[in-house]
Amino acid sequence: LRRPHGIAEAGGKVYFTSETTGVVGRADLKTMKVDNVYGTGQAGSHMLAIDPVALRIYTTDMFGSSVTAIDPQGIGGQLMD
Repeated sequence: LRRPHGIAEAGGKVYFTSETTGVVGRADLKTMKVDNVYGTGQAGSHMLAIDPVALRIYTTDMFGSSVTAIDPQGIGGQLMD
């Protein structure tokens, strides 16, 4: 995971984008290791925000002018409409 960007914490996990690989990574604060990676389907995932009520992660794409919503509870992370 290269060029981490856009970092947010929720529930003991740190979520971050990886600009060059088009994913959102999740690191466990207890183990200090990346424990999940969610594909965004976008070329340049940039910043992110977490909605703790809806349990969704939103990330913007630098090149496509789009926003991707991810369900972190899904198997491997589900892209959502």
